[in-house]
Amino acid sequence: MGSFSHEVIFFVSLFIIKSNEWLANISLNTLQYETGYGVAYSLNIKY
Repeated sequence: MGSFSHEVIFFVSLFIIKSNEWLANISLNTLQYETGYGVAYSLNIKY
């Protein structure tokens, strides 16, 4: 029983780490997209 709960804790923590990486990648892509959009928008205002 003890080893079973340790495995569950391991998989849950692994899942949390993986989902955090996934969320970090999404927010990073969104940030890059918004930054690129903001730069293009300001260039359009200048010209």
